Amino acid sequence: MRYFFPLILMILVATSCDKIVISDKQKDGFVKFYGNNANDEGVDVLQTADGGYLIMGNLENQDGNKDIFIIQTDEFGNSKAPVKTYGGSSDEVAHRIKKDANGYIIAGYKQTDVGNRDVYLIQINNNGDTLWTSTFDIPRDDEAYDIIPLDNGNFALTGYTDSASDDLKRRILFMEINNKGQRINTKNKGTSEDDEAYCMMKISGGYILCGYSKGYPNATTVRNAFMLQINEHATSNAIPMAPLGSGSNSEIISITGNNGNYLVTCNSKGQLTNQNFIQLVEVGAPELGNKSIQWKKTLGEENYVSAGSTTIKGNQIYITGTSAAQGTTGNIILIRTSLQGENPDYSYIGDGASYTCNSFDFTSDGGYIFTGASHINENSVILLVKVNAQLGL
Repeated sequence: MRYFFPLILMILVATSCDKIVISDKQKDGFVKFYGNNANDEGVDVLQTADGGYLIMGNLENQDGNKDIFIIQTDEFGNSKAPVKTYGGSSDEVAHRIKKDANGYIIAGYKQTDVGNRDVYLIQINNNGDTLWTSTFDIPRDDEAYDIIPLDNGNFALTGYTDSASDDLKRRILFMEINNKGQRINTKNKGTSEDDEAYCMMKISGGYILCGYSKGYPNATTVRNAFMLQINEHATSNAIPMAPLGSGSNSEIISITGNNGNYLVTCNSKGQLTNQNFIQLVEVGAPELGNKSIQWKKTLGEENYVSAGSTTIKGNQIYITGTSAAQGTTGNIILIRTSLQGENPDYSYIGDGASYTCNSFDFTSDGGYIFTGASHINENSVILLVKVNAQLGL
């Protein structure tokens, strides 16, 4: 077990403290904070073509509502331009950003005047300028949790809708959108109980949608990690895959390919209050008729461990998220394992009490870039942390 603590701690949190100089070689590692110490967090981070970083997330404006933001930095984490915000008089919240041919596509929800949530998309160019926005007014609540740019320039997205019937149960939402933000197709899939999809993957002839189900295989009050395979336009019945839950709440938060099968990462509740652990599961390729679990590993050293994202690079699996001995805020955690989920290596970055991590990316110099939030009392600021290949600052 290895711990790495940043050199700059919470005393640096303040408005515009992204200009703080840490060393003469900042590209080796840095800790930066952005925001107004309100209720702000980074959701996704990507390295840009010029070696800098793009942070996407949500912040609280002066009216107390949520706005989506984009911060673009240089390689040292210094802002290159004013923060761009996207929003109006109600909540606009982003869950995912993806690179596409025109720049970036952002998916989330927009709150209506009557308080419902509608699927909300923003297409921006590489400078963060808005090219178009789309709001899909389906009765009651609907959100987009993940979106995939397709080879033909269109998009596929997933999330949930509770508009499919009058029973107020959530269904998994699948939508196809053209490159101008116009809806091509909308389908909902699920059981007679609540179902949501947090992530998706394009496969030959269709998609795999992953999240949780309260209705498969039997109605229950807990969330079972759940996978659905659908065809290209979701016109046929979804093929449910065996739930991966452990008898308590369990949700799939990421999916990626692994040696012809699929690797899913689950956040699973433990039996104690604020206890959470990560399950890493390899599932046979369903399009080949194999839906069985190949192996399952439980990961985490502390009482609360929650995954934010999972990536395979080379011969290793990388999982990042938050780890805490008590509560739900603590350190950024980076877990590296073999492609079979064996020999996990745990690395921690933070002060042990105030960090949460939502996303990471690899950097061009072999390091890692993380985003999330740094929490002070009831408030938080946007967090950006760069560490080198040796996981040091």
